[in-house]
Amino acid sequence: GGTTWNDNKETTDGKYKLSEDAKVISDLEDTAKVAVFGAPDGGTNEAYPRYFSNFYRGEKECPLGVIQCCYTGSRSLTEPFTENADMCAIDLADAAKSNHIRNHAFTVYETQPENEAYCSGFAYEEGSFGDAVKYNTLFQMAMKTNLY
Repeated sequence: GGTTWNDNKETTDGKYKLSEDAKVISDLEDTAKVAVFGAPDGGTNEAYPRYFSNFYRGEKECPLGVIQCCYTGSRSLTEPFTENADMCAIDLADAAKSNHIRNHAFTVYETQPENEAYCSGFAYEEGSFGDAVKYNTLFQMAMKTNLY
């Protein structure tokens, strides 16, 4: 959270171009095919241990065996989302650090027909191959397929 990827959409004037501004995604694609990714830790330091706290419930990492990402609009000019979900609110407390909140906060969406929301996700069993490569799957789903 907290980057231009949260707010910027690709523009026809070239001011913001995903293939350039988010180039790290395509750069990591080959690595994702041969290396097992660990839990996201961007921003982790002494002041913010477990920056992406939404991947933990207490000391247990991803205990439900499900990872889901939702978007309220496409950043691409050429590949818009086909809405597949209705969203009304999200409790941000489990991801307080990466959402830059102190304690409790909600994001509330207007549930009007013209407001699009797109969600995708996957499930895995603890100790399975899917569990071992869940963060590679998350990278492919969240970054390569749905953001980039």
